[in-house]
Formats: sequence, C-alpha cells, structure tokens
Amino acid sequence: MTENEQPSGRKKHIVKSEDVFPTKNVQKAKVIKKPVDLSDNKTNNGKMIIVFESGAGYLTKSGFKFTQKNKIAELDFDEARLLLQIDNFRLPSDEEKQNYYNSKED
Repeated sequence: MTENEQPSGRKKHIVKSEDVFPTKNVQKAKVIKKPVDLSDNKTNNGKMIIVFESGAGYLTKSGFKFTQKNKIAELDFDEARLLLQIDNFRLPSDEEKQNYYNSKED
C-alpha cells in the first residue's frame, strides 16, 4: 500500500493550499429581479391581490399561507410587491380579481 492509498485500495485525494482560492476573490452572483408594472394594481386600502402560481406552498412574512388550494390573496402593497419579484407569484387576471371579490361577498 502506497502513501496515497486507503486500506480499501482507493487513492486519497490530497488538497494542497495552492488548489484553494480565497473566497474574497470570488464575485457574488447578482440577483436579477424581474420588473413588474404595478400601476393600477394598488387598491384603495393600500393592498394588492396576487396569485400563487407554482410551488407546494409559501408562508409570507405577515403569516399568510399560500397553498395549491389557497392561491389568491390580498396583501399589503409592499409585501405583495416583493413577492411579485419571485417567479412563483403573478398579478391576477381581471376574471380572477372578480372571482376573488365575489367570493369575499359571500
């Protein structure tokens, strides 16, 4: 058995200091957020309706839980604006807004 072999017969992989790069030289990836046109989407009470489009679920900072069965909600404008930058969320269609408001009247 040689110096670089393990008892199983496999070779050890030795990492030398010249193989390692300090992290301060590595550039961080930039997060590109998708632009969202929010004109005419803010309601009179400072809220906005958004739709959870994909994923198993999502718990917002304010405590609202989006699920596959609970996909649409009216959240504070600032929170909704942040969530819309994630691919899982989108603005509702006019029909979805109407259905949402009709369900709230019941």
